[in-house]
Amino acid sequence: MCLTLSLLFSFSFFLFLFYFLRWEEEIEETGWIDGVRKVIKAVSIVVLLLQLGEPVILSSPHGRDLPAVVSTKHTMPQHSPSPPSSHSPLSLTNQVSSLTQLCLDPYYRTIRGFCVLIEKEWMSQGKWHSR
Repeated sequence: MCLTLSLLFSFSFFLFLFYFLRWEEEIEETGWIDGVRKVIKAVSIVVLLLQLGEPVILSSPHGRDLPAVVSTKHTMPQHSPSPPSSHSPLSLTNQVSSLTQLCLDPYYRTIRGFCVLIEKEWMSQGKWHSR
């Protein structure tokens, strides 16, 4: 009886491990970590430029995967194009803008400020109108 339970437990553990590893591969294949990395890189560039006193414009030209960061003295290299995601209502320009404001203004790191930021950057632009 004890041997049977031990074998059942071992089999269950290996089955779980197999599915977990496959799930991890499937998640990695979506490329979401690269998207997060690109957003964080763009946010860090914008924050640095703004801290140096440079005016910054975020624009999303021709369906590129991230906005171009444009300063009066510097133009950051544009990221390689990728087709826009039709299933996601989230704008990458809004993500970069929102995260930049979270980094630079402590007010937006409060509960009230975060609610204002969500309404200002997302809800007022109709990003969540279907939800």
